[in-house]
Amino acid sequence: MKKEYLVFFFMSLCVFIYAHLCDNVFRQADKLIVKPEVYNIVVKDKATFKIFIQNNMDRGIAEISLEPESYAFDFNVTPKKMSIPKNAQVFFEVTITPKQGIRTGTYPLKFRLVGGGKEFKSFTLESLTEKKETTYDFDLSKLPVIKPTTNPPIIDGSFGDQCWKNSTILSNFCSLKGSEAFYKTWAMITFDKDNLYIGVFCKDDSVEKLSPEDVIEINISPPNDGSCFIISFSPAGTLTYKKYDAKKQVTNMNISEIRYASMKKENYWSFEAIFPFNLIKKPKENDVWDIRITRIKTTGTKEISFWAMDATGYHQEKGMGKILFMH
Repeated sequence: MKKEYLVFFFMSLCVFIYAHLCDNVFRQADKLIVKPEVYNIVVKDKATFKIFIQNNMDRGIAEISLEPESYAFDFNVTPKKMSIPKNAQVFFEVTITPKQGIRTGTYPLKFRLVGGGKEFKSFTLESLTEKKETTYDFDLSKLPVIKPTTNPPIIDGSFGDQCWKNSTILSNFCSLKGSEAFYKTWAMITFDKDNLYIGVFCKDDSVEKLSPEDVIEINISPPNDGSCFIISFSPAGTLTYKKYDAKKQVTNMNISEIRYASMKKENYWSFEAIFPFNLIKKPKENDVWDIRITRIKTTGTKEISFWAMDATGYHQEKGMGKILFMH
């Protein structure tokens, strides 16, 4: 009886230790580094490439396999299974063949690393793309941070919506004379996954005299592609929208997708607008955009003021300011 008990205890202990060790291995999945030979594949016929696996865990892996998934291809993976010693690098060779009727193009490829009946990790080639970190010659912490909203505004020209209360405000507009602008202007910017939201609030003592020549002009330039978008809005209710490409060629954009509204009160006027990201490039995490907001006041006391503040805290008289997008 004692012997049977000891055998049972020993077997239970082995199962516990094995399960503990396996669970510990799978908890270290982030130390299993995957590097494909290629990151983007446009398939016309058969294609073969390698997927390298680096084991940085604190122990070896007795058995692991690579399981591909795609509606567009048939696969052959060599070897079917393998072991990976600690600190070793191995590779699977993958051959993909388009299924009948699949045209030349780029299609999603998903892979799973599986061992011992469990999944170490899953990935696509796109998700492993090596991101090059953008470096700047200025301090990002000095820039206004534009944060996303989960509550898009009602476009009615007012600013009672919660998103504006949590948005970043660009203020301290500068006059062309170099001093602080006499007529105060505040711009608010936020965004979500689909749209960029911009609101501008303008103090004015001649609201009843406003004309189409009283305008807010917003120049926005996303990074890397050389394009620039110019949005001009008048309290009379007119909006123009142009795009300059990298060659400085201008295109008058369709503004039917842009929703906007203005409001006039006794001593101020304001406007709100929605710009879909299919018109303006969608910002990525830590994207730095160039922006210049110019207010041209032609009625009453005339004044031109602008916001174009860089990381030094000074406005660029002829250049652009900078804002930082964070998700």
